[in-house]
Amino acid sequence: MAMIFCHGCGKEIHESATSCPHCGAPQSKTSSGFGKKQSTAFLLSFFLGGLGAHRFYLGSIGLGFLYLFTFGLLGIGALIDMFNLAFMRADAFAAKYNNGGIGQPIGIWAKVMVMIYPALFVFAIGKSSYQGYKQGQTNEYAELAAATPTQISPAGELAAMFKLMSDNTDLQRENKLKEIKGKIVEWTLPVYEVTQIGGAYKIQTKSGDTVGTFIYITANNEQDKAVIEGLTTGSRISFKGVINDVSMRHLKIKPAILFQTETHKKLTTGMDQQVPSQTPITAQITISTVGTIHTGTDGQGSLDSDTKSYSFDMGSDIGNKIFATCKWGDTCEIQAVVDGENNILSIRSVKKVAP
Repeated sequence: MAMIFCHGCGKEIHESATSCPHCGAPQSKTSSGFGKKQSTAFLLSFFLGGLGAHRFYLGSIGLGFLYLFTFGLLGIGALIDMFNLAFMRADAFAAKYNNGGIGQPIGIWAKVMVMIYPALFVFAIGKSSYQGYKQGQTNEYAELAAATPTQISPAGELAAMFKLMSDNTDLQRENKLKEIKGKIVEWTLPVYEVTQIGGAYKIQTKSGDTVGTFIYITANNEQDKAVIEGLTTGSRISFKGVINDVSMRHLKIKPAILFQTETHKKLTTGMDQQVPSQTPITAQITISTVGTIHTGTDGQGSLDSDTKSYSFDMGSDIGNKIFATCKWGDTCEIQAVVDGENNILSIRSVKKVAP
């Protein structure tokens, strides 16, 4: 003989009992050997609720087909049913689905499963969103690396306009920002400060002969990380990025990536004093010319040929390389990359012609 549960109090009694010895309720209906099980309905709702399997099992054929064609009312109906079945009292389930025949109450395991389900759902959505974000970030960097930089020089007009003692007005700077915002640049600039923000870095470059910048950059690998964290004040960083905004008279470059990182790794660790050459773009040309080396009081030097004057920062790596071969007043032959405003961006070779 089997045991069943009382229709009135839910306590376990013998199946042959005509009334409950605990509460006295008559036992005219039982669920022994037939009827619908609450645990089965719950499991169907948990695993196949979007297909309406639990609705078909409980005899709600119309709702079953509705769930089948709407994926459980877009999942909302199936989710509500799952919670209801997990927390429904045995007598309520019996009255609704078993003509009052009370079966075994659903165990605590169902409630645990219900509580885990939302956590798994949130985890899956969060993981998918994070993977989408990382993929989008990777695509953004790949597009940036493949993009052609514009003809904007960090020296000359741009440096003069955004320096602290500039003669230009705020309105002129606002108009200039509108003109250059969203443009991609590829520059080599002197570092002033490096800070870490989460997993990314904010690099401030010096203003003066070139425009100051705040470069927001993410290390794509351990080599990039070593380069960035090895930078010191006065180091030079080569980067490619998008002009995003202005802050404190500094251009915000975001997003940005390093380029020629191997050369810069050597440069920052003192293994090579060769200045990395930039990838030639329309605004940059390679020259080979002879001229006289001149110095100025503002930290700027120049090589004056018969037709043009080419400027460089005396305290930079470019200046150091020139003065390693030549001195003031020497006539020298140089091969270099210059921008459209005749600022020397990198040196290929230096040769003294005459004193």
